Amino acid sequence: MKRTKQASDVSVDVTIAHDEARLLRQCLGEIETVRRRRQTACQSTPHPAFKRFTQQELAEEVCPTYKNLLVGRSKRLPSRAMILKIAEYLECTIAEQSDLLISAGYLPQAVWMRDDLFRSALANAKHIAAHSTLPTYVCSPDLQVVYINKVGQKLTQRPDVDKLSDIERLICGASFIPDGYSRFSNSPTPEDWQRNASAGVRIYRSNTRVFQFEPWYKDRLERLKRLPDFETYWDQAVTSQHETGCVGRCRSYLVNGLLTLSAIVSTIGGPGGPIVYSTIPVNDVAREALRKAGASSTQYL
Repeated sequence: MKRTKQASDVSVDVTIAHDEARLLRQCLGEIETVRRRRQTACQSTPHPAFKRFTQQELAEEVCPTYKNLLVGRSKRLPSRAMILKIAEYLECTIAEQSDLLISAGYLPQAVWMRDDLFRSALANAKHIAAHSTLPTYVCSPDLQVVYINKVGQKLTQRPDVDKLSDIERLICGASFIPDGYSRFSNSPTPEDWQRNASAGVRIYRSNTRVFQFEPWYKDRLERLKRLPDFETYWDQAVTSQHETGCVGRCRSYLVNGLLTLSAIVSTIGGPGGPIVYSTIPVNDVAREALRKAGASSTQYL
């Protein structure tokens, strides 16, 4: 028997419709605020990609229904995925992206842990690395190495990270410093160095895209591009689906023509937490190198 719609059901439907309409107004207002800000900035300094940040351009490039939403012909709230696409088109910082998501009733993305939680997770990550019998490293979410255990220091010939510059601590940066210890320390031939440099830049670019519009990230990238050869590899590092999200995977990479390693990668404390990765040997040469560095894992050696 078909159930007759009760008055209470109608009231719930009306409330939901009102909530969705309110969220849509908030969302469009937030999008327009950011869009106008970008459009104003382009009037004084042309955009490198010739973006104009007009409503028409936003509709053509990202959200085909945007004009209909503005004039009220469509009342459907954009999906979370669409909000993220609009945020990327508008080149939103993480804070602006979060504001867009919240205005539409979505949770913001977990990019970096709250400071107190991150400090606790970082202490745990360092403890894990210090007691690892393999070369183990701790990175921040922007792929900057913040800790290397003793086995890792001996294997990579790296001193304590506190003695390194911020560029040297980056996954991709150390290989490009002209007089740095690491440009050829683990890459005895130019061909080996090219493979390592290319892999490092690809990993860095694909896994730090979330930060790409942050002022500090832009400043760091400008400094990286001043290093010899870096810009060439950066332009070649086209992000693809299989290259993103290295956390939780094993990734093989070449250290030199004979010694090959893989990495076990995981985050500590949840999304936005410190990243721990341990290198494991793939061939006999690698196993011997790790033993000489002091590694003592019976599982991998």
